[in-house]
Amino acid sequence: MTPPEIQLSVVMPVYNEAARIAGNVEQTLGSLRTLGPFELILVDDGSTDRSAEEIARLAQRFPGEVIPLAIPPAGKGEALRRGTQQAR
Repeated sequence: MTPPEIQLSVVMPVYNEAARIAGNVEQTLGSLRTLGPFELILVDDGSTDRSAEEIARLAQRFPGEVIPLAIPPAGKGEALRRGTQQAR
């Protein structure tokens, strides 16, 4: 069975959010699941804390829903642009 076509892509820029990212993602996923097929793209904008590890853990925990993307430090605008380019 093929997965349904993505109808909504949400891009969430992340910078040094290791302490909060899991709760934010779980809450966001709860809302997105009511809307139909989606993807949540987490863009790590060169975090210096454990955000990258948390994003990887969340992508593994929620496969197909959480999409990780790491970029060198570039700022929120670039993180949003790169995440949008990744969107299906």
